[in-house]
Amino acid sequence: LLLIQATNEITLSQYPYLQTSHLLMLTSSLEAIYNWSYSLSIRVYLQDTLAKINMADLIKKMELASIGSYLRIMFRMYAENPGDRRTQAELRLIRRCYDITAEYAKATDAHTPATANKLTIVVQILQGYNAFEQE
Repeated sequence: LLLIQATNEITLSQYPYLQTSHLLMLTSSLEAIYNWSYSLSIRVYLQDTLAKINMADLIKKMELASIGSYLRIMFRMYAENPGDRRTQAELRLIRRCYDITAEYAKATDAHTPATANKLTIVVQILQGYNAFEQE
């Protein structure tokens, strides 16, 4: 979690000074953490084991923190005037946002903690969309 927080803080505070390639490396690491933690959280057979060793909550926090940071950075890159950063962010952002919202839409029980956690990310996506200029 500290790595995710540090990556987020460094990226957002030093954003104007970072090259696009550096931003993409940082977001790739956040995406890798998200993919790993998400893959663990959806495996039903691991749920009991993770709960027994008190790792389920930590993994869920890692999942939410990493995707939240990833989306903040990508939306910021996309918000720039047309250019390299916007182009680089566009496909990654659209793909990831589609995956998350589609998964949320397929959720069968809106009252589970996992669905409630996804709702915070879906709200972040909708706020990001709302911040776009009309094109």
